[in-house]
Amino acid sequence: MHKAVLALCQEFTTQLLCSQDPNNWGMALRIKRKYFHALSVRIERMGYKINNMAKERNNYYFLHITPDEERETVTIKHKITSDFILDLYEEASLLKGSAKRKLMIKVKLLSQYIGGYMVQ
Repeated sequence: MHKAVLALCQEFTTQLLCSQDPNNWGMALRIKRKYFHALSVRIERMGYKINNMAKERNNYYFLHITPDEERETVTIKHKITSDFILDLYEEASLLKGSAKRKLMIKVKLLSQYIGGYMVQ
């Protein structure tokens, strides 16, 4: 996994230091300010976090990246697809009262996340 984040960071800069200690892994890098947002989003998706950030002159950031230990592991319950939403809608149309209202609220909420996942 560390090799993947290292390769990602090398897309943005060649100025980086990486710890060789597997128990205390971390990486420091110097990156142009205009690339910071794109890099930080991709790093968070990979399960890492930016611990410290220092601004330097000439539009550079100095970042310290480590694995995100607080990130929890989840089990995927269901992928949210348009077919799944339509099935829920059909199920809701057969119900009455508060049960129908609750299921329709879920349908509306889940329809905003098509392509995402429901997790436990």
